Amino acid sequence: MPNNTDNQNNRSTFSILFYLNRSKTKKSGKCPIMGRISVDGKSTAFSTGLDVLPQGWDAGRGLATGKSAEETNINKQIEKYRAELARHYKTLLEMRGYLTAESLKNALRGSELKQNNTLIQAFAALVEEKKQAVGILVTSSTYVKYAVAYRHLKDFLHQKYHADDIP
Repeated sequence: MPNNTDNQNNRSTFSILFYLNRSKTKKSGKCPIMGRISVDGKSTAFSTGLDVLPQGWDAGRGLATGKSAEETNINKQIEKYRAELARHYKTLLEMRGYLTAESLKNALRGSELKQNNTLIQAFAALVEEKKQAVGILVTSSTYVKYAVAYRHLKDFLHQKYHADDIP
């Protein structure tokens, strides 16, 4: 399901592919169905938790063939993954202006939206976001300023409070 989105004159490509992992064939003869998310040429894989017999799989469409209840359910689950990934893609792109395949996978798993527990963790996440956005939303000099501020914050906490981090 290739989707192309223009964002601030930068082209971002996004695609989702579902495939069989034939190297992990189960005793029943079924193979796990894997998903691959690609964003701007970089990809990451995830397990769908679904499996199907290899002869019941259409690699071109990324769907199970046949009309049985099991195959229909598999196809519904795959379409649900596609819709959810498209929704996360749109949301993350609107929130941040950029994204990675890994951040999309984390959003799918629900770990993208977790809060950071400490000040240093939160600031480190912010610095990483700025690093990913260099050339898209921020300049490299802006990223450097965030990285320097991060180091200063760590030094301040260590010198003033003799602590590495605070909640």
